[in-house]
Amino acid sequence: MSRDVSEQWPDATRAVVVGDDVDADDVDRGRGLATDGGRPAPDPADLRRTESPSLVKVTDQGTVYVAATKVRDNGWLWLKYWDGGRAILPPHRVLAVHRVETEQHGEMDSQGHRDRRVADEDWRERAREMQNEAETTEAAKAVVADD
Repeated sequence: MSRDVSEQWPDATRAVVVGDDVDADDVDRGRGLATDGGRPAPDPADLRRTESPSLVKVTDQGTVYVAATKVRDNGWLWLKYWDGGRAILPPHRVLAVHRVETEQHGEMDSQGHRDRRVADEDWRERAREMQNEAETTEAAKAVVADD
């Protein structure tokens, strides 16, 4: 999924609206802080092996661009935002998950691995903008279940 995905998903946003019945204290908002075992927020130009950038289409919300997704044992979708914040969605709110293409680059390390990054420069820039936006505004919301 490269440039054609960008054209197909021009309205991809940073987050999904928090439900009214959710206490804001229950939401993990990284805001670019080290929220993953002391590691900094995801970097679209230097992805960890566990990060799988995705576009998540959410019921009554639209599309959300995230750094990583994982389906939990109970069927809920775990998300990690580009600013390091995390949240989960119940299965009935997730319409689709589309992976954003990544590529390997640079030299191999001692274990034979190369660095990974989001393949399309436009998508890398979008992720950086989302990180900056989250750092500069309190209006950014995290995805949480509304049930």
